[in-house]
Amino acid sequence: MEVWLHPNRRALTCGLIAACGTATAATVAAALVASPALRTAAAAVAALAAAVAAGLLRGFCLPRIAWDGRYVLFRVKPGPPAAIPLPAVEAFFLGQGPATAPLAGRSAETVNLVARISQKFPEYARGPVRPALAGWCDGYLTIRGAWCEPLTAEVVRRLNRRLRELQLADAAPRAASPKSTDDSAAGGAR
Repeated sequence: MEVWLHPNRRALTCGLIAACGTATAATVAAALVASPALRTAAAAVAALAAAVAAGLLRGFCLPRIAWDGRYVLFRVKPGPPAAIPLPAVEAFFLGQGPATAPLAGRSAETVNLVARISQKFPEYARGPVRPALAGWCDGYLTIRGAWCEPLTAEVVRRLNRRLRELQLADAAPRAASPKSTDDSAAGGAR
């Protein structure tokens, strides 16, 4: 699998530090307290924090956008990623939208990555998403910038460049039909 866009590793690291710290403190508490009820509660907190840490570690390995050789994979919901055929993805561009959490009583904005989906593929005009991660409506899949690697113009250029390379490579075998090969040979002989 070819990774196109990574998750926000800084946010995952902060969560991982908090989860590991909680698991460690709860484990120490479970070892030191005399009350069986408190020991059980501390052990349960340690187990829960360890499970959260394991989930966050898994998040490091799961890209927001990837290419599997056939589909562009968008990880915008729990479970398997949304798999969209290469010809259906037209372009990527930067957008702006509300952050998932308001700051100090006012709405904050974040830079988002938008994938435009071709109208020729109406079955991909919308799909299920986790609202904190993305929005998907009317042929636009918007990935919230807070939950992926920092979005810049260079990131968008890189995504569009790779998308075009793959689309051209995918279209080349179809364009090289026997008729077009004969036409190009005749044109080259003139």
